[in-house]
Amino acid sequence: MPKPPSLGHPTAPPLSDDCRVLLDAAPDAMLIVNGDGEIVIANPTAERLFGYSAAEFEGRAVESLIPGRLREQHELHRANYMSHPQARPMGAALELLAQRSDGTEVPVDISLSPLNTDHGAFVLLAIRDVTGRRRTEEGLRKSEREYRALFENANDSIMIFELESETILDANPKACEIYGFTRDEFIGMSLKSLTVDVPRGEEGLRQLLQTGSCRDYHTVHIRKDGTPMSIVANSALLERNGRKVVLSIDRDDTERIRAQAEREQLIEELTAALAKIKTLTGLLPICASCKNIRDEAGNWTAVERYVRDRSEANFTHSICPECAQRLYPDDYKKKT
Repeated sequence: MPKPPSLGHPTAPPLSDDCRVLLDAAPDAMLIVNGDGEIVIANPTAERLFGYSAAEFEGRAVESLIPGRLREQHELHRANYMSHPQARPMGAALELLAQRSDGTEVPVDISLSPLNTDHGAFVLLAIRDVTGRRRTEEGLRKSEREYRALFENANDSIMIFELESETILDANPKACEIYGFTRDEFIGMSLKSLTVDVPRGEEGLRQLLQTGSCRDYHTVHIRKDGTPMSIVANSALLERNGRKVVLSIDRDDTERIRAQAEREQLIEELTAALAKIKTLTGLLPICASCKNIRDEAGNWTAVERYVRDRSEANFTHSICPECAQRLYPDDYKKKT
């Protein structure tokens, strides 16, 4: 294998060919810094990350790779570290920023390893660009904030419970409102204690396990005060911290069902009332002389009876003035 070109400052510690190959092939930016904070070796990844050539790196103060507002503080940290050097791995929960040659800043994770050689004390820095990771973490934090906002402000009850034990892990304010329990009372409670028909509920969970979701599942739950409540549930199977959990969005359907039952009862009563109303329609054959009406069977019957049998009407008998004068002229004259 050909020897890689030297990247080092004359005061750099001597490196074997194998070490130089590993340094050049490293996916992270690698810098070797002397006790004065000067960069003596930089690998190709560092050149790409910071935008400096190997020659520009040589002898450059390591603080030049840090935003100006942080350099003074970094010098103090470096001095403290050199007085008590020890390995510091990446992921030490430090929010670190580096500065490229064009002045742009980049979030990084840095590990430090002391190097004690015959040529003096050095520090090996492994620098990793964590822009993508930070973006992912921020995306996750944003999603969590949005989820919590929806969870806390939803107009429906939302509960999260373990699939196997049916233990409630969380409940939103709406669930507390409609069930009457506090959140602390909910957490650790078994969903079975809220369910009227436990076997049917377990059948619903088996269906959920097979399909991963369950929509418009109608059931009856019990409030804290013991009153029943009609529920329409929409559930989904999720994985949380390695466990299968159920996210259940429940809507209190009690009032709607009550209103529907009242409406159906009203319709039934109106239908029954309409069935009792009889209406006479069509042509009625009536005798021109006696005024009897011929019914459906062909029999002739008095008009009063015909109308009374086929409607809600009834008759009272009286006599009009004209008939009274014609039939009872003497009596009529006395009254008038």
